[in-house]
Amino acid sequence: MNRVLFEAGELEQPLLRSDPRGRHILKVLNADVGDRIRVGIINGPAGTASFRELTHDYLILEPETLNETPPALFPITVVLGHTRPIVLQRVLRDLTTIGVGHIIVTHTELGEKSYFLSNLWQQDAYRAFLIEGAAQAGCTRLPRVERARFLGEACELLPSPNTHTRFAFDLPLVCLIPTSAFVV
Repeated sequence: MNRVLFEAGELEQPLLRSDPRGRHILKVLNADVGDRIRVGIINGPAGTASFRELTHDYLILEPETLNETPPALFPITVVLGHTRPIVLQRVLRDLTTIGVGHIIVTHTELGEKSYFLSNLWQQDAYRAFLIEGAAQAGCTRLPRVERARFLGEACELLPSPNTHTRFAFDLPLVCLIPTSAFVV
C-alpha cells in the first residue's frame, strides 16, 4: 500500500487498529506517533497526515496537506468476460493499479451465469478491490466499472470508434463493426 486511502470525511475519524489500513500503518509501515503517512481521499486529493495518537483500540491521523491532484487514469477501456469472482477480484485490483480508466465486465456465452449473482456485485463489494489497487499505485482515482449482460451490450458501452483506437483480442464479429475502428 503506497498510499492509505479514505472515503471523504473518514480521515478525520479515529481508525480502528483492526482496520486493514490501521494494521498496515502499524505492521508494514512500522509507523510511530509523530510519523507522516501518505494518504488520499478516494477520487479526491492526496497528501500526508501525521500519526497523532495510538490507543489500545484505534489510531488517530491528522491531515496535514491534501493538496496533491492525482494524475488522470489512462483513457483505456478493458472489456472482460466474467471469470470466477475470486479471479475477477485480482484482475480488477491489477487493472486499477496500472491506471486503466474504464472496465466493462460482461457475461459470455460459455461463462457461468451465477458469477453475475456473486457477492462481488452485492452492495458494490468489487469497489474494495479497486481501492486496494489504487492504494498500491499510490493514486486516489478509481476506474469506472460497468457490467453488460452480453458482449453486444458491452460493445455499445465502448467509446466511439471515431475518437479512440480499438485493439481487439479474441472477439467475435459482433464487436468488429466497423472493422476499420479496430487494430488487431
